[in-house]
Amino acid sequence: MVKPTLLVAMLALAQAVSARAGTWQAPRPTLRLEAVSSSDLFPGDLRTTADRGAVAVASAATSVRLPAALKLGFDAHAGGQAFMHFAEADRYWMGTEASVRRRGSQLVAAGEWTPRRVKFPAEPRDAAFARLDGRLGWRQALPANLRLRLDGQWIRDDYIADFDGRDARERYGEGQLACQATPALALRYAAGLGRSTASDSRYTNEYHDAGGGIAWHGSQWQLAASVRSGVRRYTQATPNAANYRRRDQWIESRASVGRQLQAGLAAVADASFVDQTSSRLERAYTVYTLRLGLEWRGASDETRDSGGRREN
Repeated sequence: MVKPTLLVAMLALAQAVSARAGTWQAPRPTLRLEAVSSSDLFPGDLRTTADRGAVAVASAATSVRLPAALKLGFDAHAGGQAFMHFAEADRYWMGTEASVRRRGSQLVAAGEWTPRRVKFPAEPRDAAFARLDGRLGWRQALPANLRLRLDGQWIRDDYIADFDGRDARERYGEGQLACQATPALALRYAAGLGRSTASDSRYTNEYHDAGGGIAWHGSQWQLAASVRSGVRRYTQATPNAANYRRRDQWIESRASVGRQLQAGLAAVADASFVDQTSSRLERAYTVYTLRLGLEWRGASDETRDSGGRREN
């Protein structure tokens, strides 16, 4: 019901402004292809190990200028991934985004749907669920080359009947402050707070995280690095549940390098490291992931806002 309603609302808004708006820009396409190698596809589960696969994501964006110095933008994207040995990790997703900008302020609304995703392999049926992810955000330019970003995220996970105790509604809020130190160098700091409420209280948890990053770009090369750490607590599990007084703490480090090969085409390499400790020893893990890819962008005067706290 949510997805058709969102689509109808977007179409109605487009019709309402078309009579007064300028010419819509031609859709700006983007295509990204990646080879992925991971040391563990389902961290914390003993039935998986390292695997290799591929990821493909395509998107198209357009925009139009309105009266009163407003700019309206739309974006649609779809992607999928497949792995060589663990088909349980295969999935696809699709989403859309709309934004309204006026001078240094921007309002962004986005939604994404994953029809089937596996939490962990299990017999006789995998712990599979469908995910609906919504986001509402505000971007604000500030003096001294600062930019403020506020995001609210809502996630709904609906599991198959065998695991319906894990059905969850998650809410997350994040604030980010970025500084354009030089035309080529940007720094950012972010902090967030969230809660996931599950049908079975032993899976309900609260968490917070914080981190920072740095990015540099030249005429042909781009470099970026970031680190993020957080704590998750299971506050409602009863004494006879495995999650009773469970506390997870993790740190994630990421580095990427990109090089412009020709107009609109770039090669990108990304490496990430995640280390989690837990009061439940079997939920402690270390994961390394390496991505090598190509990204092609059509002619564009701006890039899509890729906000949101997590990759799908």
